[in-house]
Amino acid sequence: MPTSAGEEPTIPAPAESTVASDAPAPDVIAPDAEPPSAEFVLPAEVSGQVTVTLVAPSADTASMEVRIGGRSAGYTESAPWSTLGHADGPALVEVVTVDRAGNVGTATQAVTVTNGPAPVVPDLSPTTDPSTPEPDPATSDPSATDPSATDPSATDPSATDPSTSGPSAPEPTTVPAASDPAPAEPTTVTATTDPAVPDTWNLDPDPATTAPAPALTTGAPGTTTVAPAPPTTSPPPADRTPPSSAFAMAGAVRGAVTVALTTAAPDTASMQLQVDGAQRGMTLRAPWSLPWSTIGTTDGWVTVKVTTTDRAGNRAETTRVVRVDNTAPTAAITAPSAVHGTVTVSAGATDATGIAQAQLLVDGRTAGTTTRAPYQFRVATTGTGTHTWTLRVTDLARNVRTVTKTVAYDNAAPTLKVTPARGARVSATFTVRAAAADRGTGVATIRLYAGTRLVKQTTRATLTATVRTGKKPYRFTVRVTDRAGNVTSVTRTVTR
Repeated sequence: MPTSAGEEPTIPAPAESTVASDAPAPDVIAPDAEPPSAEFVLPAEVSGQVTVTLVAPSADTASMEVRIGGRSAGYTESAPWSTLGHADGPALVEVVTVDRAGNVGTATQAVTVTNGPAPVVPDLSPTTDPSTPEPDPATSDPSATDPSATDPSATDPSATDPSTSGPSAPEPTTVPAASDPAPAEPTTVTATTDPAVPDTWNLDPDPATTAPAPALTTGAPGTTTVAPAPPTTSPPPADRTPPSSAFAMAGAVRGAVTVALTTAAPDTASMQLQVDGAQRGMTLRAPWSLPWSTIGTTDGWVTVKVTTTDRAGNRAETTRVVRVDNTAPTAAITAPSAVHGTVTVSAGATDATGIAQAQLLVDGRTAGTTTRAPYQFRVATTGTGTHTWTLRVTDLARNVRTVTKTVAYDNAAPTLKVTPARGARVSATFTVRAAAADRGTGVATIRLYAGTRLVKQTTRATLTATVRTGKKPYRFTVRVTDRAGNVTSVTRTVTR
């Protein structure tokens, strides 16, 4: 779409697609890879002001840049080029076009600049023909050529008018000449003699110019002196300072990224964005920033380059190597499903780019945050019931993975009944019976010990074991553990 007068187009990058961290990657639509037309035609010889115009611009052309000898001459759809600042001779004209998809087209043509020679200032000093012999003062008759030799009144009125006294010698006459002409249009300067004042030269400049030039005067007979020219003001030096192209970017990126200049120079004219050498966008106006969608880009390292150009044609480039990461990290909670008291929760997390932080939430409230491996948290449990633990892991590219786990809190110990009773008298062989119960998470194990030796164990809520005793008192212990790790123990001593 053509732009209005004075408006410069902005090349948008491909639109961002938002994808949930656990969702599959979307289908990738092949982008427009057809470069726009950059064809143009110029005469073989050019001079003065030249207009460079595209022959058949593509429908989606967004901008056109003209470069002369590798330097920018302007951005527009029809760029003027003044050849007056270019030395006569060969010149390479290059046209670079960019379409709305960021594709770049180029075309070049060699031309010859012919603005004509520089103006020539004539030598106005008197000259003598070497073939003419010098007159002999002793034999020559001044009256033959100079009437003033015999009749002073012919040239000097003071000779007959006593009231007027003239100088003993004529004063030099200085006549300002024209200023230096424009390079392409030489000025004609004519030198004549003033019959009233012998041996004085006058400059007849172009009437259109008024600036003074060096004055020509004569001194002693047969000599000519050129007075120094007044000082001229030198043109300001050409701008050779490149614009700023610095930009900030994280070491790992994902999704939609905005690439912006850190500090833009006031005379910045354009900003281009390239990723791994492919054009991703261009803008000709502030704010100097361009969008870049990483969706569809393979995860890994890429080179991002920003090129800026100012109005004087100076260029600057800045590159950064960053990692594209659109894949969420892996995450897992390492903890039992039933707990009591204060427990340590371990989180498993890995990512190709690196983990920025891991966060544990209990029933939606933050229980802890860590940025270093191993990712562990301390959780104090209270009461009895079920709770939801959520682990949220964020990688360096800001991809997020969340996992949840339902955990039973049980801070009540199980109950336990054991026979025979304490101090009971038993035969040489007797039976130990134990019955356990737990209202929270349930019985996990019941174990029977003789001293420290394990005699029997079961995962059921009851235990029965036949024990042989000697003549000495017999001491045994029954220990029950629920699934949350709470323990109840009963120790008995019996005799025969």
